[in-house]
Amino acid sequence: MGRAMKDSGVEWIGEIPEAWNVFPMKSVIISNDGGIWGNDPVGDGTDKVVIRSTEQSIDGKWQITSPATRNLSGFNVDTYRILPGDLLITKSSGSAFHIGKTTIADQYFAEKECYYSNFIQRVRVNQFAKYYWYILNSTIARDQFVYLQNTTSGIGNINAKDIEKIYVPLPSIDEQYSISRFLDEQCAKIDTIIAKALASIEEYKHLKQAVITQTVTKGVRGERPMKDSGIAWIGKVPENWDIINL
Repeated sequence: MGRAMKDSGVEWIGEIPEAWNVFPMKSVIISNDGGIWGNDPVGDGTDKVVIRSTEQSIDGKWQITSPATRNLSGFNVDTYRILPGDLLITKSSGSAFHIGKTTIADQYFAEKECYYSNFIQRVRVNQFAKYYWYILNSTIARDQFVYLQNTTSGIGNINAKDIEKIYVPLPSIDEQYSISRFLDEQCAKIDTIIAKALASIEEYKHLKQAVITQTVTKGVRGERPMKDSGIAWIGKVPENWDIINL
């Protein structure tokens, strides 16, 4: 039997379970801080890794391959260190698809000393952070960010107050854990399906190119006398064909 539902009072959220409520994000935020860029690296061993919004994928995953190093001497670096459970939100981008993308700091950041750039806002919540990672990467939050952004010179921007303004559904902590576990399992299955589908697409692309190459160099008829074209990447061609410069 379905659970009792009620109108959330927010058009883009719609109905929610009767025991849930909808609040602005500021109700669960305990820290909402801008980042730091510091100075050019000096290479004396004191430089720090500073994570940029380019290290965040559009779906809120990490892509840390060649992070920037910056010199943060003279700054209170402890203020800007990324800790597990932190939510890192892109607040400036030329693409609406990237505004509001959110990554969650995992165990990597317990083992690696990293900081975050001034194009990122760090949010800490007094709830289960993983649940809010899912919320902030959903259309419920991302559409609100696009609506709230202001644009200067083609760059969209959101700020700390915009993040605090967005409305989110708030279930109990126990349900936040249950929802996150369920989504972890389901999204992992979907990601596997997507990966297989993408691999199949690549295979079909290669097959398509092979069919085109075979046909333009060998023709469409069956077996026929062939000769060496004299060009390595063309190979053999039908005996009555010529090879010319385009």
